Amino acid sequence: MHHYANAMRNYATFRGRASRAEFWVYTLIVIILAVVVSVIDQGMVHPLSPMSGVLLGLFTLVHILPSIAVQVRRLHDIDRTGWWMLLNVTGIGAIVTLIFVMLGGTQGPNRFGPMPQGSNADGYATANSGGGYGAYADPAFAAPQAALRVDHTHVGRQGSPNAPNAALSTSQGQHDTIADIERLAKLRDSDSITDAEFEAMKRQLLER
Repeated sequence: MHHYANAMRNYATFRGRASRAEFWVYTLIVIILAVVVSVIDQGMVHPLSPMSGVLLGLFTLVHILPSIAVQVRRLHDIDRTGWWMLLNVTGIGAIVTLIFVMLGGTQGPNRFGPMPQGSNADGYATANSGGGYGAYADPAFAAPQAALRVDHTHVGRQGSPNAPNAALSTSQGQHDTIADIERLAKLRDSDSITDAEFEAMKRQLLER
C-alpha cells in the first residue's frame, strides 16, 4: 500500500519521477479497489436504479488526477515528457504508452530529476530502501545517494585476498563520482536543476 499512498499524496505532482514499482503497484491496487467498489455499488443499489454506479463514478473521479500524475512521472523516469500521454486518446497509441511505462528508468539523474529514492538502475524498488518511493516535487529533497549510486561491494581489507578487488572498487568509485558530478553539471547548465540543487547533490556525493 506504500506505493498507492505515495501516489495519492502526490496526486497533483507532475514534476519528478516515479519508479516502475510505484506505477504498477498503484495501478494494481486501483483496479482491485475498483472491482470491490463496483461489487458494493451493485449490491447496495438495484442495477436499474438511477443511483447505480454512483459509488464507482465517485471512485473514478477521485483517482483521475493521481493516475495522470503518476503516469507523467513514470514517463519522466524514462526521460520522456509527460505529453506522450496524449497518445492514450488515440486508442492504438495507448499501446505505445503502455510499452513506455514498462521500461526501466534512467540510471542516475535525467532532465526531470534524480532517480526515485529506493530504486535501482533498472527502475525496480530495492529491498533495503527503508524509505519512500516515487517522484519528488523538488529534486533538491531527493536522496543523491539513491540517485547517483556507486557500487562499493567486494571491498576487502588491505592485505587480504580481496585487496586487489578493494583497490579496483575504490578506483571505480572515484571515477563514478566524477562522472556523476559531470552529469549534474550538465543538468545545471541546461537549467534542469538549480545551482542550489547542484551544490547540495555534489556535496553529498563527495561525502559518501
